[in-house]
Formats: sequence, structure tokens, C-alpha cells
Amino acid sequence: MPQSTRDGVTRRNALKLMGAGAAALACKDSRPKPAPLQGKIMGNDAVLGHRLRQGKFPNVSSTIKRQVLIVGGGIAGLSAAWRLAHAGITDVEMVEMAPKMGGTARSGENRVSQYPWGAHYVPVPNKESKLALRLYTELGLVSGRDTNGQPIFNARHLVFEPEDRLFYRGKWYEGLYLEAGASQDDTRQFEAFLKFTNELRTARGKDGRIAFAIPTALSSSDPAFTQFDRVTMAAFLKKKGWNSPRLRWYVDYACRDDYGAGASEVSAWAALHYFAGRRPYQTGQTAGTHYFTWPQGNDWVAKRLLKSVPRSRLSALAFRVSKNGHVEVFDAESEKSLLYEAEHVILATPNHITEKLTNGARKHFAKHAPWLVANVTLRARPFNSTGGWNNVSYDSQALGYVDSTHQQFGKKEQAVWTWYQALPVKERIDLLTLPWTVLAKRVKNDLVLMHGNMDRLIERIDVWRWGHGTIIPAPGVISGDPRRNAQKTWGQVRLAHTDLSGLPLIEEANYRGVLAAEDILRQMKIKFETWATRS
Repeated sequence: MPQSTRDGVTRRNALKLMGAGAAALACKDSRPKPAPLQGKIMGNDAVLGHRLRQGKFPNVSSTIKRQVLIVGGGIAGLSAAWRLAHAGITDVEMVEMAPKMGGTARSGENRVSQYPWGAHYVPVPNKESKLALRLYTELGLVSGRDTNGQPIFNARHLVFEPEDRLFYRGKWYEGLYLEAGASQDDTRQFEAFLKFTNELRTARGKDGRIAFAIPTALSSSDPAFTQFDRVTMAAFLKKKGWNSPRLRWYVDYACRDDYGAGASEVSAWAALHYFAGRRPYQTGQTAGTHYFTWPQGNDWVAKRLLKSVPRSRLSALAFRVSKNGHVEVFDAESEKSLLYEAEHVILATPNHITEKLTNGARKHFAKHAPWLVANVTLRARPFNSTGGWNNVSYDSQALGYVDSTHQQFGKKEQAVWTWYQALPVKERIDLLTLPWTVLAKRVKNDLVLMHGNMDRLIERIDVWRWGHGTIIPAPGVISGDPRRNAQKTWGQVRLAHTDLSGLPLIEEANYRGVLAAEDILRQMKIKFETWATRS
């Protein structure tokens, strides 16, 4: 006999009735069908960039003389221009391959909001990060000093609460470490890890330097700490006996979020720097957060640094650099090659590009992680929207999304979510060749896991492909000679890029740009106050 329900209706008949009812409801659903998903692939001109590999350019048609030429319009190049401007150097030009300045701090905008295409926050500085504090003061992030001389931070630019939210098995939790359901052993290991990293945060080497400083150039060279650069973070955790899946996820997420690669690829030194390298000022304004952010992300900073650039040339690909200061540039708009004869050159380019530009005089010393970034425009928010700034799924290979409208005042029915995924190096070609439909589906499916059906909520998904997004600080990158050799002046050419620090941080890019500019000021025999200290 068929199984019966409580009221005597058979289960089979009940299912038939339910099916008929659902069909009737479907017929009565007068809501319009969701509009087809819109969007497109954004990003830099990969064809123009890859011409550097091919090496075929027109002969030089004209020559331009400059006192200083900066190649690369990311944060490092912009910081170099900022320092030179403060020293009164005005015969400066910047050339940039992209149609806009900013590098990985680029942003976009639509009718709902501005949004980042890359880096989206700036940490509150450490006490030793004097250069960063100087920059933030000039930008208005520091509004003054209290009676003890401590900086007063502008709360309008600090991340509003709530900040981090973690999705796990249908629920959202506060923070990025999954405490809910943790075993005693999970908790014991997590507390031991926190104790270890907290001790490192204040540790100093025999040379008197902080173990993990920002900028990294100020870090201790004591072997007690540099030994961590010999192994991966995964190997380090294993050696310590820390095998809790929750702790390992937490550490792996941190590595992927900052460096674009997991604990099995990143050196223990770099991973520990993530946890022990931040000692931000503790003030009344920073209670609950230690990050500045804006709808457009770090382009907010880039746009303000750009005011220091006297002249620039966009969509211009430098393809040959000589140590005497001669730089050949292909102007994509005019399709002509130009020769810059500069007294001083700053190459603010990633290390793999620098190797090509210098014909191997400065070697490629580290790989870069490819990134997929998407900006998802919503008609309305899902029912389980967290209201948080940074939203992460425990079970996803992606890094979650930030709400780019989070810092706006008032009720926000629509939103733009900026979604991130760092990919393995071996998937770079796929990333650069897959069509928009495939990439957009990847983004949408990841959001569905957190928020359910979003067909009627998503208006468009625009994606950006960073083929070489962030330097991967693999074992040996920080402590090895190749990185140190890449920093050396080459004739009239200085190097300035976050790659030279081994970590893809905005403070490092700013430091490297200012350091290169001040080296030029010394060669010019101009008196100036040193901003980028080496000790």
C-alpha cells in the first residue's frame, strides 16, 4: 500500500496535488521575467601589453628631452612624482601603458556607485610607518594631533561597522575566524597561534630592529626571523603541529587575500608578516577597525597623488630602456615611437616587465598571481544581505566581496559588490581567454551559494582580468639576493615598485617610489628632508 498522510490522503496523491498547485501558482506569476544579464570584460589592453614580448615597433619619429621620466603610473610611480613635486622638480613626465593612471588601484563608476577594480583599502599606519603617516596627513586622513602628540584620524574615511562577515552552512558569522562549532582543539590551536603572532608583533632582533616592519626594509635581518623565509607557511604550520582545519583555512585565506597565493606557496615570513607586521595606532577613532576605505577603493589615493604629475602620456608603452636615460616609447594613439632623453629615469614597473625593458640587466625574480575581479550591480539586495563591508564564504575558492556602497550614508536599496578571486599562475592563460559569459557565470554561482537565487537582483556583472596582479612572496623572495640586486641603480635608471619589497602593499609601493625620487634628488645635489628612511 502507498504510504498515507495524516488526513488520509496518500503521499502519491498529495505530491500530485502539490505539483498541480505549484503549476497553478506559476501560471498566476505575473512578474516580468528577469532581463538578460548584462556586462562586459573591462581592463587594460592586453594586445598592447603583449607587444612588448613581440618586440616589433616603428622606428623613432621624434625626440623629447626631460629632466625626469617616470615609467609606470601605479602607486609607486605616482609617489615618486609626489616626492619630486615637493622638492620643486617640475620637468617631470609620466608614461603609462593603460588609458588611465592608477595601476591596480584603478576604479570605475556607474549610476549606483563608484567601485574599485583592484586594491580597496588602506591600513591605519604603524608608528614606524612615518612616510605613510605623512602621506595620509596630506590626504586629510589625519586631521590633527591630540595632547599626547598622537594622530587624530578622520573617522569619515574609516570602515563603518559592521566590517567582516563569514558565511558557513547557511549562516553569517562575525569576523573571519570560524568560532561557531569549533572543537576544544580548534580553539587551543587558534589561541596558540594568536599568542605566537602577538609575541612576534613586538619582537626585535639582535640588530635592534622590529621583526616585521612596514615598510619591510625596516624589518630585522636577524636569522631568528629571516629563517621563516626558507619554508612555506603550510610547512611551518605542520612543523608547529597546528593542523586545525579552521586555523589552516584562516591562515590560507589571509595569504590568498593579500598575496594572491595560498599557504602552500607563500613563505612563512610573508604570512607571519600579515599577522605580526601590523601595529596600528590605537585611538578612539580606530576602535573596531584599522582600515580606511572608499567606494572607489585606493583610486581615491591615486587620484590625489596624480595631482603631483606635471605632464603625462597615456596608452604609451615603453619598450626599450638604456642605462644612459634613453627610453623608447610606443604611443598607441598616434602609432608612433618616441625617444625620451631623460637625465633621470624611474622604472615603476613589475619585475617581469623591468627585465624586458632593461634587456636582462635587472632580472625577473618572482611570479605574479592572476586575479579575476568583478563588479556586480544589484537592482536590490538579497534578503540575507549582511550589511557588512567584507563578506566571505568559508566553502568558496573565491575571496568574497566588498560592498562598494558600504561607506555611503542613508538607506541603500541598490548596491555594487566588488568580488575577488586570486587564481593559480597556471590558470593565467585561461583567465585571459575565457569569454565574459563563463567568467560572469563563475561570479554569479559563487554569490548564489551565499544568497540563493539572484536572477531578479543582479543587473549586470562587469569583470576585470589582471594577468599579473600581485607578487607572490614565495620562499626566498624576501631574503634572497635576486630581489636585492633588482633594487640597484642602473646608470641613470632607478627602480621603484612594490615588487622590490616582495609584498604587494600600498605602503611598500609608496616607499619605493619616494626612495627612488630621493636618490635622484641626492644625485642632483639638492638639499631635502629625507622621507624614506632605510633604518
